[in-house]
Amino acid sequence: MADLSREHGVSDGTVYKWNARYDGMDVNKAMRLKALKDENGKLKKLLADAMLDNSALKDLLGKNGRDAGIPAIDPRTMDACAKRHAVVHLVEGHGMSERRACRVIGCCRMTIRDEAIRQDDPLLRERLKELAKVRRRFGYDHLLLYLRAAQAAIVS
Repeated sequence: MADLSREHGVSDGTVYKWNARYDGMDVNKAMRLKALKDENGKLKKLLADAMLDNSALKDLLGKNGRDAGIPAIDPRTMDACAKRHAVVHLVEGHGMSERRACRVIGCCRMTIRDEAIRQDDPLLRERLKELAKVRRRFGYDHLLLYLRAAQAAIVS
């Protein structure tokens, strides 16, 4: 046994451990055992990831977060701003990556990264309010189309 361990560059204890583990196994069974151990490791990692995601969602929903002072957030009914805050909380509080936090919440990463840049136009707002008083049945979209058509008629 000592010659065998020296030949392969391992200690005697390692050879005895391998002998105890693989004694009586042929090569196919040993390879199958190794494949099963690898698969078991992958499944354990998947389970740990799922448990972390579950814990993070519970925290967002307020079950665990009430003690920490985090307001309850429901990812199913959040707007983009609330989703940004939730992703920041998951990244900072749970050590998740942005990609994973977005996947847990169920939103697109572009929603988190892109913030709308709106220019405040008080004249347009006032004109929309005046039109809304006159044309009560029109919605915001319809009023905006009406304004654009009126502007095109003025420009033409």
